[in-house]
Amino acid sequence: MNTVYLFKFDMLSPMLSRRNVPQSFLVSNEMVKVGITRDFERRFSDYKNTYCCERCSKPHVNLIKKWPVNLGREDCEKIEKTLKREFISSSVRGEYYEKIIVGKLEERLDELVKGNSSKADQTKKTAEIRGISMTAKQQGKRNTRSLFEGKIFLRTSKEISPRCARHNIKRWQWIAKAGKTGKTFDQINRRNSVYRHCIKRKSYNGNSSSINQDLKYDIKNGWITIKH
Repeated sequence: MNTVYLFKFDMLSPMLSRRNVPQSFLVSNEMVKVGITRDFERRFSDYKNTYCCERCSKPHVNLIKKWPVNLGREDCEKIEKTLKREFISSSVRGEYYEKIIVGKLEERLDELVKGNSSKADQTKKTAEIRGISMTAKQQGKRNTRSLFEGKIFLRTSKEISPRCARHNIKRWQWIAKAGKTGKTFDQINRRNSVYRHCIKRKSYNGNSSSINQDLKYDIKNGWITIKH
C-alpha cells in the first residue's frame, strides 16, 4: 500500500536536502514537503537522518499528516501533479512548498485522496464483477463435454514438411513420443499441457479455451489419428 505524506521542518538554519551533498538545495523551516512512498516508516527514518542537526543531534522534520491509500504509484503521482498545478505560485522546488499554505495543502490532499480512493474502489469492484462473470463463462466452457473425451490420439506416419509451423510440429512430436500408447484426451487437454502451449490462434484464450478445433485440424490434415 502506498502512503501520501506531508512533512514540515523546524530547523533554525537551512539544511541540505541531501546530507553531505553540497550541490543539493537548502531546505528551511519555511517549507513543507509532499511525498509518496510504499514504506512510510523507512522514508520517515531517512528524512530524520537527513535533517538531523549535528549540534543538537535531533531530527528537524515532523509529520503533519499521512494518508495510507489503496492507489497505485501512477494515481498517487497524479495527486502530486494536481497539487503542483494548483499551487504553482507557492511551489519552492519539486514537491517542496511554502509553509504558509500548509493548511490549504492538507485540505486539498484530503479531497484528492478521498476522491481517487473512491474511484479506485469502484474500479476494483467493476474488475471483480467482470472477473466473476468471466470465471463463470470459463467454467461453463470447461463443463461442456468434449466430443473427444475418452479418446486416445496417435501420431500418424505422415512426413512433416519443413514448411509446417514450428508450434504445430512441436505438438505433433509430443504425441509421437508416446508411441503406440498414444496420448489421452485428458493428457492433451490438461492445463498448461505441451499441446496447449503449442496452440497459436487469435481466438485461443489459454487453459479456458476448448482444443476441439485444434484436434480436428490435426486429424483432418492427417497429422494425428484416434486410436481404435
